[in-house]
Amino acid sequence: MKLRNSILILLVALLSIISTARLKAETRVNNEDAKVDISVNADLVSRYVWRGMLYSSNFNLQPSVNFGYKNFYGGVWGSYGIAHEFAEVDFYVGFTKGNFAFTLNDYYVGTDIGLLGDDYFNYSSETTNHAFEAEVQYFFEDIPLVLTGSNFFYGNDRDEDGDNYYSTYFEAMYNFYDVSGYNVSLFAGGTPAEGLYSDGAAIVNVGASFLKEVEVNDLISLPLEASLIFNPDAEDIFFVLSLTF
Repeated sequence: MKLRNSILILLVALLSIISTARLKAETRVNNEDAKVDISVNADLVSRYVWRGMLYSSNFNLQPSVNFGYKNFYGGVWGSYGIAHEFAEVDFYVGFTKGNFAFTLNDYYVGTDIGLLGDDYFNYSSETTNHAFEAEVQYFFEDIPLVLTGSNFFYGNDRDEDGDNYYSTYFEAMYNFYDVSGYNVSLFAGGTPAEGLYSDGAAIVNVGASFLKEVEVNDLISLPLEASLIFNPDAEDIFFVLSLTF
């Protein structure tokens, strides 16, 4: 009971600190020939679910720093378990061209919450914990539909023999804006072959997200999101709450 109360106190303190910092976090660096957008954010999630797969079953704090320059973007994102050991740090870079966005992701899940594993700078194809992914998104102009395709092409995406799966994922997301004050997103995703997501071709990620801005005071409003996620292939279901600072 004391541990639970301590965790709640810690969460309240984090909420207060991060909410205050969020007012100062977003900034823009202006030069004569360039405008660089920088934003710092953090999500508090009830559990960490990604593409229909459960990575951490407890509360996670997920900070991010994002950069934008003209049609280029990049940043770093992480996920850290609260009161349990889980750690992930991911880097990404990309650019937009017309209705397309092209992104290169470097995912790294460590084995130790403090050190993020034994050797972060190990990039050997046979032993690295890094997984590199190429992702393409297409944003329709006339309808709020986004199509995503991605493929792991190097690193920690290996079968029992150490060969790459080249795991591939496709997703469609349709967004409804201002539905009784909520933004609603419907999504469905799957894989065409055996790999990270399933033992074969399967639908692995189907669900809906409901997002609303919650006003804390006249200066601060926090996005609160609830996501109901099904994984038909694994016969699993998740209900995730997320608060963004």
